[in-house]
Amino acid sequence: KRISQTMSRLVADLLHLSRGELVQELVPHLIDPYSDILQPVSQEFSGARLTGEEGETLVGDPERLKQLVRNLVANAVRATGDASKVELRLRSEEGAVHLEVVDEGPGIPNEMMPYIFDKFYKGAGGGAGLGLAIAKQIAEVHKGRLTVESKVGEGSTFRLTLPVLSGEESYSESV
Repeated sequence: KRISQTMSRLVADLLHLSRGELVQELVPHLIDPYSDILQPVSQEFSGARLTGEEGETLVGDPERLKQLVRNLVANAVRATGDASKVELRLRSEEGAVHLEVVDEGPGIPNEMMPYIFDKFYKGAGGGAGLGLAIAKQIAEVHKGRLTVESKVGEGSTFRLTLPVLSGEESYSESV
């Protein structure tokens, strides 16, 4: 059922992307990024390491954010060929959390970096060229930012930065 729902959402996302529309439909909840996003995704990829801890609260769509992180981890596992060379990290900073997917893969050549978030751009690993474009849009709809740092021969770090729910904000203001 979960796979069917994920595929259904991917087809809908493809239609939105082909029309140049952003992925807009969110079902926001109060979420803990560690237990609600990173932990379930890491369990799907046997061998992937998970570091960080619970504690911060975000407002977001947990299914969309899991889709984003799942895509990053799947790309990292494809690039490394081994889930044990992939780490999911959670770091907190004042007013933001960073969800990171770090791999020990071949890295991304500098000439490819400006294009990796473009729809239909395919890197050496194959794929449809949609995953990172969708991931970036999900990040932006959550008022976040998706960035990448990479060194050829050393690996890549994809970082999703999201605002935390502060004490002064109410849940309804954040949605």
